Amino acid sequence: MTKIIHLVPILMGSMIWSTPTPASEPYDELVQARAKIIGTSKLVPGQQVWRQQNHEKFMSQIEGIWISANEIDLSTESVFHQTCRDLGFTFHKLNDYSFEMFLPAKPPFRKDEIHSEYIFKDGFLYNIRNDIEQQFKVFGKTQGPKVLRNANSVSALIALGPNTMLEIDFDYGTPTLWGRCPSG
Repeated sequence: MTKIIHLVPILMGSMIWSTPTPASEPYDELVQARAKIIGTSKLVPGQQVWRQQNHEKFMSQIEGIWISANEIDLSTESVFHQTCRDLGFTFHKLNDYSFEMFLPAKPPFRKDEIHSEYIFKDGFLYNIRNDIEQQFKVFGKTQGPKVLRNANSVSALIALGPNTMLEIDFDYGTPTLWGRCPSG
């Protein structure tokens, strides 16, 4: 009888380990990330087709007011709405391959407006052009090296959903999390 009692935990343990388990956590995480970033958990139709489809979907969702969530307090929704009013960037589609990011002048926050043009390069990549004369007005002539360094750059833009996107600046290696502001 004593031998049987000792065998019970061993038998129970072997039953637990031999029971089929659902998909693993690493697999689930990979499938979710692929669906979020690539846009599907299925095999993509080919890189060229995927790049064009991704770009078209991205451009169809770009219009609106967006805020950078990197440097704001998101502890309350009212702060979010206030930030949208005071510091919102307007993203405006210019054509099928480019859009403008415009930050209007809003004293006392900013006395001058800021414009950047994003031009589709490939996949998630966009070339960015900044108007250096306008940048000198915003940042001053003393910031010349910084203004000139940022005259042209490249970023990856990844839609995380219809209201959030991640921008990775390749010049500085920094991410910016963008959130869409409610309309109206």
